[in-house]
Formats: sequence, structure tokens, C-alpha cells
Amino acid sequence: MTTFTSKQLEAPMAVCHRLKEARTSRGVTLDVLAAKTRIAKKYLQALEECRYEALPSGVYQKHFLKLYTKTLGIDAGEFVHQYEMEVGDQLPTPNALTAAVEPRAMANVPGIVKTLALSVLSLALLGYLGFQITNIVRSPKLELRSPADGLITTVASIVVEGQSDKEAQLEINGEQVVSDQGGAFRQLVDLQEGVNTITIKATKKHGRTTELQRKVLFEVPQGTVEKVSIGVIGP
Repeated sequence: MTTFTSKQLEAPMAVCHRLKEARTSRGVTLDVLAAKTRIAKKYLQALEECRYEALPSGVYQKHFLKLYTKTLGIDAGEFVHQYEMEVGDQLPTPNALTAAVEPRAMANVPGIVKTLALSVLSLALLGYLGFQITNIVRSPKLELRSPADGLITTVASIVVEGQSDKEAQLEINGEQVVSDQGGAFRQLVDLQEGVNTITIKATKKHGRTTELQRKVLFEVPQGTVEKVSIGVIGP
């Protein structure tokens, strides 16, 4: 005759105790978990002690449970299912739906850090405004690469080239010159025999100007014959 022995099954560990065991086995403190989940420490303690009545409504409780398990790197599904089996449809009466989650962002940052951050931001803003104002009130940059001042040439035209601010309006001897996107310009200027004064002017939209002059001497090459009108004298 076969004899059967009965064995009493141990009741499964409550979900709240499993949560605490999972946290402590990973060496995570409540303070660290509260900071990572943004859940108030008092709510985490209530969750680990099965004091669901001290928590906001059931919707919040499930949300806390998911954040808790996700932060610890464990599957939330099993814990949520066990929670639903234990609590059932008789969810605790909701407390006043005050902010269960601690204020985010700057709220947890020490006051000195917030002050330092605001100071850095203010300095950066002042620096930016100062740069913009300086850029507005200063005269435009104007540099000439050619010609050299006092140049003597036997060529009847000369290349005037240089660099200015890209937003500046350029003129050479009163005629407007177009620069490229970087502010560089290059223009061929005709010369007259003798001393030629070449005036280059850069003007910003707020009226500030920079002006440079170059004197170039154009000498007609020897042996060049000028055209002469010859008249015919009648008898």
C-alpha cells in the first residue's frame, strides 16, 4: 500500500518584502533610490512595508512599483501582477493627490549649486551682450594687401584688394565694391598719369566708418607715343 505524505507549502513572500529584498541585495539605499526615481522617500518606505494606505491612489502605486523595479533593473511585470493579486480591486482610498513625486530638476540641487549656475548664466549673458554692443559701436575692420602706399608703376591699372567685415559696405574712390561672404574684396582701378590717390572706405550699417588711402604714381613708359591730331594746311 502506497503511503502519501502531505507537505505544507510556504506562502510566497509579499511583494513589498520582495521589493525591499531586491533593493538591499543590490546595495541601493532608499536615499539613492528616491533620487533616481524622483519618488518621495516616505512613499518608498510605505511601499516596502505594505502600507498602501499611506500612498496615493492605486494608479500611483502601480506607477511607483514600475519605477522602483525599473530603476533596480528587474522585470516589473511579475511584481505588478503579484501586487494586483494581493491588493485586488479593493484599492486604498486616494489621499489628496498632492505631489507624490518630488520636484524635479533644480529642486534637489543644493542652493549653492543653483546660485553658481545662475551666476555663470548671468555672466555668459552679460558677455554676449557686451560682445554684441562692442561689435555695433566699433569701426569696421579694413585691411589692404595691395597696393603699397607710394607705389610707382608703369601699368595703367592696379588691383586693390584687402579684407573687411563681411557686413560692411565698401567703396573705392566713391564707387561701391562687392566683397565675398568672408569680407574679402578685389577691384581693378584705372590710373591717371601722375600721382593717383586711392581712397578705400568701409561703412557699417550703424554709420561707423574706416577709411584708408594709398598714393600710387603712374608713369607713362618712355617711348610711348601719344596720339596727335594732325591738321592739313590748305594752299
